[in-house]
Amino acid sequence: TSSTGNLTTNQTYTLQCDDGADKATDQVTVLVSSAAPSFSTSDKDITGINSVNLSPAPSACSGGTDSVGAVTFKEGDQVSFKVNMCNTGAASASSIVVTDQLTNLSEPASGWNAKYNGSNITPVESGTSPNQTLTFTIPGSIAVSGQGTITFNAIVTKPSGLSNTIYRF
Repeated sequence: TSSTGNLTTNQTYTLQCDDGADKATDQVTVLVSSAAPSFSTSDKDITGINSVNLSPAPSACSGGTDSVGAVTFKEGDQVSFKVNMCNTGAASASSIVVTDQLTNLSEPASGWNAKYNGSNITPVESGTSPNQTLTFTIPGSIAVSGQGTITFNAIVTKPSGLSNTIYRF
């Protein structure tokens, strides 16, 4: 989903990957408590696999998901994600809640390693792994023209019904 203008209702962005044989999806929802801020250019990016950063690095606040070309994952790979929240509206935003619906991704043994603007943040987990939901309550506010960033890691799990061990997104 992409949007332009002021975000006045909740917005869900979906990343769909399809190599012709296998499909996977991932969603992130930005919830806004006030109509004045706008998060229309917010996005979610894959920034690395197994501690190796993708190159070129995805751009922040491009509205949707950046194309990183064909990326191959194996079951057990650790993937790093970054959710960019970009307030392009006319007012500061507060009481921000970000919900990320994970599909075929589970928590690493070392934890999500979730951070908001570099500081630890603990998501509330709901659902059953590997298809659970992470809910982040953002502390403070995001000013006009301001940006907030959530980063976290997840482990690739085998999509149900597939016999492959390598997945291409």
